[in-house]
Amino acid sequence: MRLAIEEVKTGSLLRKTAEKYGVPVMTLHDHVKKGPEYKPRLGGKPVFTTEQEAEIRDELIKLSKMFYGLTLQALRRSVYRYAERNKMKHPFNRGKEEAGKVWFYGFLKRNPEISVRVPEATSVSRITAFNQTEMELFFKNLIHLLEKNTIPPNRIFNVDEVGITTVHKPGKILAPKGHKQVGAATSWERGKNVTVCCCMSATGQFIPPLFISPRIRMTSALERGGPAGSIYRCSKSEWMVEELFLDWLKHFVEHTKPTLEDVILLILDNLVSHISLDIYEFCRQKGVLMLSLPPHTSHRTQPLDLTFFGPLKLQYHKECDLYMKTNNYGKLTSYDIAPLFNKVYLKVAIPEKAVNGFAAAGIWPVNPDKFTDQYAAPIAMLHTDQCVTERLSGEIIEPLPSTSGTAKQTLQDLKEPEAPEKGLEDAHVFFL
Repeated sequence: MRLAIEEVKTGSLLRKTAEKYGVPVMTLHDHVKKGPEYKPRLGGKPVFTTEQEAEIRDELIKLSKMFYGLTLQALRRSVYRYAERNKMKHPFNRGKEEAGKVWFYGFLKRNPEISVRVPEATSVSRITAFNQTEMELFFKNLIHLLEKNTIPPNRIFNVDEVGITTVHKPGKILAPKGHKQVGAATSWERGKNVTVCCCMSATGQFIPPLFISPRIRMTSALERGGPAGSIYRCSKSEWMVEELFLDWLKHFVEHTKPTLEDVILLILDNLVSHISLDIYEFCRQKGVLMLSLPPHTSHRTQPLDLTFFGPLKLQYHKECDLYMKTNNYGKLTSYDIAPLFNKVYLKVAIPEKAVNGFAAAGIWPVNPDKFTDQYAAPIAMLHTDQCVTERLSGEIIEPLPSTSGTAKQTLQDLKEPEAPEKGLEDAHVFFL
């Protein structure tokens, strides 16, 4: 290319020189015309400028944080309408009225901050409950209890229940191409659930779990092969009830040895089964302080949910799958849950999981600003604005230099309504 450029500058014909050196004619023309500062760019001319794509990227991030993330198809339709309404030249499909997959994957390469993710279903109650007012009250209570009672991290615990079923979720398998339906064997159509109550501390200590089986009478066969030190109970509803939670508290006190001078902080969600007069009196006598998480926020604030239950269930499903394949696809029953759970529990119940869980929730080390940039705008505010998928398509008329200069309303205009102040006792349940 360098030799061809020099030869053209000395008076040789452009096309003959390009053929002589085997270089593209137009590329040689651009190098000669634009000089040494010319930097060739691969691919065709982009539809949007760098500034416009950056603003599309920021809008996608905002919508995702507000639980209204766009799907791949919704983004492609919105981008097409945006280009059409701003009279921009584009190669998009006019029949389907959407941008192509080539543009989409190119957009992902140019903006590595964006990726395709499978969202977790989050109820409106959780979205609206997770707000700055509630979280500030929770951390205010937490700091108040820690400072008043001088509680070290090894005396801070979190307890929660998780459901273990006899119908496991099969993992990915290898199968022939072209088959629309690929099956994997499970024990039952609808299995039985066993509730397991787990507890861990901010420094990595794990309390042996409580197993609650859905039956009337207890049998020693259900206890065979379970984690050492665990306790086993029965319940008609298969869920935690007040009497069983009181039994677990006695089990918890036996392992942690709290006193009125050396108290323990137990963080838990605000289920009805966790609150009763008998539980209150027991905790008060034994030196157990109970602090409840704000309602509908455990997906962000429960240490067990953040780092422990996910890997636990994943490994449990793998262990169940392996069990069925090595036992000629024998069916799993309630009697097999304890030994299979024990294998998984020994692998997952490690100090690192507990320490990371409390840190991710901002409980220890105490970090009141942990979720400052994650508070979602109320859903009602979103509904008063125009359709989410139209944000990128119908508001802007001037495409340069920015895509938001003449917007009627942007996401930055959405503000959370101020909630009335509450007292500590009104915000969360805790025992002093």
